[in-house]
Amino acid sequence: PAAPARTVEEAPALNRKIFILFDFAFNNPRGIGKAKEAALSFLDTKVRPEDEVAVLTYTMVKGVRVQEYLTRDHAKVREIVDSIDRREAAGRASEIEERFWREATEGSALPRESAATGGERSNSEYSWERQEAKRIAQVFILRLTDLAKALRYVQGRKDFLFFSSGVPSSMIYGAQAGSAAAVGTRAQSNRARFDAGDLVLRDQNETLLKEFATADCAFYAFDTREAAKVASLFTYDEETFASGYRDLFSGAGVFGDQTSVFKDEQYTGRNSLQRLSQTTGGKYFGNIDSYDRSLDQVQDLTGTYYVLGFSVPEKEDGVFHDVRVEVKAKGLEVRGASGYYNPKPFQEFNDLERKLHLFDLALNERAFSRLPERFPMAVLPVSLSDRSGLIVLGRVPQDLAAKLSGGPLEFISLVLDEKDNIHDMQRIEAASSAPAAFLFRAATEAGPGRYRCRVVIRNTVTGLAAVSSAAATAIEARSGNLKIQPPLVFADRREPLQRLTAAGGRSARLIERTGPYPLDADDLVPVLDAIGTDRELTVVVPCEVAGGGDDLQVNARLVGSAGGETVTVPFFLRGRDRIGQVEIVRLGIPAGSLGPGSYNLYLFLQEPVSGETAYGRLLLTVTGR
Repeated sequence: PAAPARTVEEAPALNRKIFILFDFAFNNPRGIGKAKEAALSFLDTKVRPEDEVAVLTYTMVKGVRVQEYLTRDHAKVREIVDSIDRREAAGRASEIEERFWREATEGSALPRESAATGGERSNSEYSWERQEAKRIAQVFILRLTDLAKALRYVQGRKDFLFFSSGVPSSMIYGAQAGSAAAVGTRAQSNRARFDAGDLVLRDQNETLLKEFATADCAFYAFDTREAAKVASLFTYDEETFASGYRDLFSGAGVFGDQTSVFKDEQYTGRNSLQRLSQTTGGKYFGNIDSYDRSLDQVQDLTGTYYVLGFSVPEKEDGVFHDVRVEVKAKGLEVRGASGYYNPKPFQEFNDLERKLHLFDLALNERAFSRLPERFPMAVLPVSLSDRSGLIVLGRVPQDLAAKLSGGPLEFISLVLDEKDNIHDMQRIEAASSAPAAFLFRAATEAGPGRYRCRVVIRNTVTGLAAVSSAAATAIEARSGNLKIQPPLVFADRREPLQRLTAAGGRSARLIERTGPYPLDADDLVPVLDAIGTDRELTVVVPCEVAGGGDDLQVNARLVGSAGGETVTVPFFLRGRDRIGQVEIVRLGIPAGSLGPGSYNLYLFLQEPVSGETAYGRLLLTVTGR
């Protein structure tokens, strides 16, 4: 029989992630002005509602700055682009490189006289100036490499609109000066003037290209050089004749036809921009004055593409692997990333890479960093007297602690507010990672609102990590004389336990107020996940009673989560304590009185004089022995 037709599920459309990057270091005011025009035109005519757009700038002083991260608020992005000041452009390094080769072309490694100063310049002064230009280029390359490493952790394809005149190719790969039309001994010397380039810059630039390819970034480079100067056929002649670099009757004077319009491309940044675009699967656009047609091509190239996936054996050697995609159909051109890096051993990470690894663990719900282990945690929104906040608890079982052993452990507690801004972060380091269970505690003061918490544990030697998250937790503004705090279940401790407390900043004062919970008791441990039926449980219920009152009436009810039926359990009062205005009620649940399942435990309290009531609830999961 004929095979049934296969139904192919259509893959979901991928939203574009577009980064607009303005380079102020290798640029000029006219170029920045034209770049703003092009960027605003793109935002007005090409951006789709579902596109996420970010704006970045690079300056020699501040490095890479994120003016706005990926957002669908395109009006805000447009406002930021419109506010960019082109006066920040400082393309001096490119000018120095151009003058260096112009003077070499004229047959003198040094100018005989500076038109600007009217004085002589020594060889050492001139050499220092060019080395400073190379240093500017090196910082530029290194900062963009850092950006590429960070973008590895941003999921999906990332398209860059890059506005720059580029790092002069001669700085990196070298060049040769001389006029083929010149005659005589001096001309022979000119043709022999050769610069092999800078080996350090070359290696660093190649690393930059590979890092952006690995991060799945495609660069659409707009060369702003064409917008830099008003075309003048005589500017070059006026400058060189007036400064004494050449005269009308020299060979270079008669045959030197390099004007400001006709420049040798090996001394410009064109090659750098072309290589960046080609290596990352983007495209180079040489004349920004024609940005309308260029943006149409960008729209076509970024709007339609294939995502190809294939398995590769992971090996931690940090080696770069080339990737090439070919199509059989004629007349088609493939643009794509040129390859990827294998991960490298954590011990070889530099400081930046270690921070990026930690940020990935801390901020990404689906961290890319080696699929970290999980452990139980809980967050208690408390409000005691005049202070409110969050108590973060994490328990690392003994078997997980053994996996993470082999070096010191760092514990990081992160609290994010409703807008996913970092509200508070606490860190503590354990001197050794002995294979014993850990109970980690942190706290932060916080006002009413919703928060999301995350705890990261990482071995600082091996990079092995464990991560846990708590869903949004609300702190509510409570009124009245009777306030019940979140109940917490404890069980008898049966394994070695190390207790760690991260206290500092906003957390220090709140940690002092966690006394109602017996977190430091030697015989008890908080239950943060499922518990066995063979454990005797203690439910701790802190209550704040304004003006005192020792006769709180307490009732408890257990309801099955699945069917909603009430479960009869022989609760008993284990004890009552008082700390200031806080009364602590401790209820006991005998071992074996609960069968396997999930339960909602409701606790009701009433102040007998005023009749005021309050209640709390917690989820309890019970497994077999």
